[in-house]
Amino acid sequence: FAAAQLRGSVTWAPLTKKKVGDHYDMISIATGFYQLKEGYRVCWYRSSEKQLRDREQRTDSIMRATAELDELVLNPGRGRTSKERLLKKVEKILSEHKVQNLFEIEVIAQERETPIATTRGRRTEHTTYKLKVTKEFRLRYRLLPEAIARRECMDGIFPLVSNDCKDPKQLYKMYKWQPNLERRFAILKSGLQIAPMFLKKNTRVESLTMMYFFAE
Repeated sequence: FAAAQLRGSVTWAPLTKKKVGDHYDMISIATGFYQLKEGYRVCWYRSSEKQLRDREQRTDSIMRATAELDELVLNPGRGRTSKERLLKKVEKILSEHKVQNLFEIEVIAQERETPIATTRGRRTEHTTYKLKVTKEFRLRYRLLPEAIARRECMDGIFPLVSNDCKDPKQLYKMYKWQPNLERRFAILKSGLQIAPMFLKKNTRVESLTMMYFFAE
């Protein structure tokens, strides 16, 4: 689906809208029929509010990762710093900000020559030197516009899978009502102020629990 969306071959149709503050979150649905290999139907939705939020989050993540990579370029480390250690630091930065595939990383090995005196004592005009050659590793990186475009094309888009509901609008409303159901379960799991009940049969315990669930 992401490949089709990137090619621009997915057609979107308005589905519903939801008021968010002083504006509306416009919900669209991808026209056509999609399903998993198991046979379940997949409905692809696009939210204008989520689209804006995804873009802002990605921009912020890229800026934060770039700042940390710049610091690593200026100060890659001395002494025992190796290519593997430098790449490990880069991998940590990219994974923390979830931008692993948005950068092209290259580590350049450079030789550094350091003069070392071969004679003892204070250095004079007669002191002889030899050059010690050590390797230093430098980081180069660049943003990949094509990788950013692949992610950008899926901004605000999310799928819902159903084995029963045939109406995409009804499926979306069921999904948005889910937090209410989760709050009911949270109340059920909390300490309810009820009188002690001594029930011998499991079926009666289940029935009483269900009644409290409905009452809450």
